[in-house]
Amino acid sequence: MKKWMTALAFVVSVMLLLSACSQSGSSTPASSSTSGDDSLQKWKDKGTVVIGGTTTGPPFSFLTSKNENDGLMYDIAKRVVEEMGLKTKTEGMLYANIIPALEAGKIDMISCGCVITEEKKQVMNFTDVVYKISEGFVVKSDNTTIKTLEDLKGKKVAASAGGLYYNNLKKMEGVEVVTYKSTQDMVTELENGRIDAFFQDKPIILYLIKQNPQLKIKLVEGYQSQWIGEVGLGLPKGADSLTQEVNKVIKKLQENGEIDSIIRKWDL
Repeated sequence: MKKWMTALAFVVSVMLLLSACSQSGSSTPASSSTSGDDSLQKWKDKGTVVIGGTTTGPPFSFLTSKNENDGLMYDIAKRVVEEMGLKTKTEGMLYANIIPALEAGKIDMISCGCVITEEKKQVMNFTDVVYKISEGFVVKSDNTTIKTLEDLKGKKVAASAGGLYYNNLKKMEGVEVVTYKSTQDMVTELENGRIDAFFQDKPIILYLIKQNPQLKIKLVEGYQSQWIGEVGLGLPKGADSLTQEVNKVIKKLQENGEIDSIIRKWDL
């Protein structure tokens, strides 16, 4: 009996030892592997980064009279990419087309007044915040009845599809919310009386009115902005190694004052 118990103990000990060795061996590859992506390396291999912006969103991104892409967000994006030792190329398009262009690989980065939302995070990566904006509440210049958000009940109001302002307007009861492809379209529809008001980034409206004083639009007097949006640069979904590197550069440019300098250049 004693010999049998000794033999059994020996067998159990061997089995435990083999089991421990097996578990140790199987865990080694997992601990040494990484789940990183090659998005940063792809940029380095390309050498030139295509930055996409809108053609109708001054001062963030717009097409100049000389047919050149310009704006605050273009300046920030180009400075970030240059700091990474890469070249840049810009592509302008309508706001409605910019996220699909990123998803299709036609552009490498989104640089416009693109507010960070949970909805957009489902299809793209965002960098850390580079600028904060609030809404401009726009009506016809001769309008005297719309002064608050409550006055929009029963009205037809426009905003960019999928944006911060659109999402907040959709939550309001009794408001018909419509979308247009560009700010200029909303201006035209408002001046022609086909909508009662529209919402767009306040800096865009201030810049637009300053450059085009003949427009028959105005910001609602006395209205206090309620929807603060945070703007970041947009990158392909899942490009985590790239996002981390771009964030490092953004932090450096914020700490040394370069991004603030760019913002001041545009009187913002």
